Amino acid sequence: MSDTRILAGRGLDEFLEDSRQIVGQPAQDVPEGTNVADVPSLRGFCGALNDKNPLYADPNYGAISKYNSMVAPPTFVISVRTPTSAAAFDAKQYGMIKLAKSAAFEWVDVIRLGDRLASDIVVADVRDGEPVEGRSTAEVVSQVTYRNSYGGLIGSGQGTMRVIPFQPGDKLLSDRDVYRYSEEDIARFAKEMDSEVPPRGKKVRYWNDVSVGEKLPSLCKPHLTIPEVFAWITAEAKPLPSATLNYFELKSRPGKTRVNPTTHWPYMNVDE
Repeated sequence: MSDTRILAGRGLDEFLEDSRQIVGQPAQDVPEGTNVADVPSLRGFCGALNDKNPLYADPNYGAISKYNSMVAPPTFVISVRTPTSAAAFDAKQYGMIKLAKSAAFEWVDVIRLGDRLASDIVVADVRDGEPVEGRSTAEVVSQVTYRNSYGGLIGSGQGTMRVIPFQPGDKLLSDRDVYRYSEEDIARFAKEMDSEVPPRGKKVRYWNDVSVGEKLPSLCKPHLTIPEVFAWITAEAKPLPSATLNYFELKSRPGKTRVNPTTHWPYMNVDE
């Protein structure tokens, strides 16, 4: 047995064994988000995404576009359901944490204003991952299919979650000081934001309008604040139970439950 496997402990082996039994089955740990593309949902999502395209925010503007409707940005499917299953993670205490590793999406149609939305998610694969800081890891791949009001396919997504052994008091996976911006950093961010290319709006770009190797317009992601994090959580549209709802949710999913290190309350969501 390797040193990294020893550091992982029995929890990782048990997690892999339990999770492999549900490969090919619907994922039970990723809740549905929004089920309709209405104006508030689209505007909230675009605000969190920092997307200023009027095609996604103005019904009148969208009505004179190629789509004859305001439409959603392609990534709005994340508000419907995220491909972020961690398989059996929630079922019991394995002594692990979960982190999103990667995601990829493919679209075959647009989401129009008023579309009712549905999704299906399955656990596609469970495998050993690459070691992280001397710890063996696991990877869970999930796949989501998105459909509209008429059952028509909108697109699909595939995501990979990394599951890593970690207990309170363990060495942090990333231990660094808070970054402090220099005057040069601030000036560079301001210049990049001021020079961003305006949205194309209703002007459609077709395959023959682009060439392999052509550079995409750059977007600046400056200082991230707590309100922006909250905005993104809201835009994801997943249910966020609180108080007694959160208590019963965590009792039914012991793998998500941790003891709050400050208050000692035993029902803290691991995602906190």
